[in-house]
Amino acid sequence: MSYSAAHARVRRYFGPASLWPCQWCGLTASDNAYDHTDPSPQISPAGLTYSDDPNRYITLCRSCHQVYDATHAQDSEGFRPAIPRLERAAWDRVSVEKRSVEKRQREAHRRAFLLFHSQKHSK
Repeated sequence: MSYSAAHARVRRYFGPASLWPCQWCGLTASDNAYDHTDPSPQISPAGLTYSDDPNRYITLCRSCHQVYDATHAQDSEGFRPAIPRLERAAWDRVSVEKRSVEKRQREAHRRAFLLFHSQKHSK
């Protein structure tokens, strides 16, 4: 399975990342990020690691995804212990009010998405 096919599969299983919160900061996610836990990861021709398993992805906003990937690139073996610290820092940089506003917007987006897809499949 190719890199793009694996990401398309994640979108088919869970919908677009924008329906979900970033697992680090709580803002609206923009990306499904490979979590680097697959014991047999795939490597794309461009050198990107990914998994065929949709359950090995997390939703992250673009900012958190960049930090996540940069941390993994710096130390792929030892990056796991840094994750809780990075998650706390990401969470702390966003206000409760901002998360609340984005949550309401995301829920409206999710309702519209689900309504559209339920009507599309009922025809």
